Amino acid sequence: MAKTKNTTQQIRAADYTGELKVPVYPRMTDNQGRIKAEHVLKLMDIAGGLPGFKLLAPGALIVTGTFDRTNFKNQIWAWEIIEIQSRLTQLWSHSFEVQVCVRANDFRKAKTREVATAYLVYVVLDENRQARDIPYALDLTDPNTQQLAMAADLRKANRKKETREIPFIPITEEDQPVIV
Repeated sequence: MAKTKNTTQQIRAADYTGELKVPVYPRMTDNQGRIKAEHVLKLMDIAGGLPGFKLLAPGALIVTGTFDRTNFKNQIWAWEIIEIQSRLTQLWSHSFEVQVCVRANDFRKAKTREVATAYLVYVVLDENRQARDIPYALDLTDPNTQQLAMAADLRKANRKKETREIPFIPITEEDQPVIV
């Protein structure tokens, strides 16, 4: 890994991944035997941080900054195995982005199906809970990094399409509470 002028080390995004496998116990499900969304989201958050722990030195505090749009495609049932894979997709001066993919493995039928995907942004903090610099940069000559950058541009364009103007509704005298 070559050093650049500003002493940031060039890294490949493909080298920073994480994987988590968790069985679905009945206590994690609702009355119909489907896993509750809160458990899936918590596991996605945990698995998403794994590439950051590989990337940073021990003692770094990693907190979730944003949980970008999550797409749920299928349900997960009791006694299935949840497989969560995460990979580094973007790297900035104080934060990084991770793509998280969730699959359900029904080992009884030997079938795996895609369940959910999301992008999470984590912020790196020091012991004083201030933003800490990340001494790395993605290797822009890596074809995988170029593909990730194109995907990030597409997501940004989609977010712009989805934003809606919220009308400003001023508070009038009728809206004010009356104190007696």
